[in-house]
Amino acid sequence: PVTRDLVLHVRRSIPLPQTWSLHAWWYPDDPYLPALRAVVTGERFVHAVPCDTLHTARLIAHPLLYNPGQRASFVLTTPHGHKRLVLKLVCADTLGACIAKHTAIMRSSLPDQITLPRLITYALQEQAVFFEYLQGVRLDQLSASQRMAILPWLCEAMVEALSAIH
Repeated sequence: PVTRDLVLHVRRSIPLPQTWSLHAWWYPDDPYLPALRAVVTGERFVHAVPCDTLHTARLIAHPLLYNPGQRASFVLTTPHGHKRLVLKLVCADTLGACIAKHTAIMRSSLPDQITLPRLITYALQEQAVFFEYLQGVRLDQLSASQRMAILPWLCEAMVEALSAIH
């Protein structure tokens, strides 16, 4: 038997609960992320992206995070793991903002203080953004003591970067 996950998603306008609406779909058929099904099932989903890595190798998608109706991210690897990319799928109304925020952060002072992934390319039709893969541990995977050790320094760097952006 095939098992599929049912996703219930509350699409809401803040702050009024009477404007909320409930949507349901079977994963990976997220109506806000149309390329999600192709990524999860291994279909070829990027057709017009100027990136040799995407056209020369069969890529395997390893899920990282999924926020229903908003975004999903994957590590894309070649079969032997020689090349890696991070794929971020976003809903159509946030794609431009996602690219603009990344561009603004990269122009700030934050990249001088910590290593940030470079935006490689994006695909408007698929609502996809491709980033370079950086080896390491995600912040949400650090222990509480590890987070406390870097938190003050990271917060200060973020405040500086956000001040420069806004």
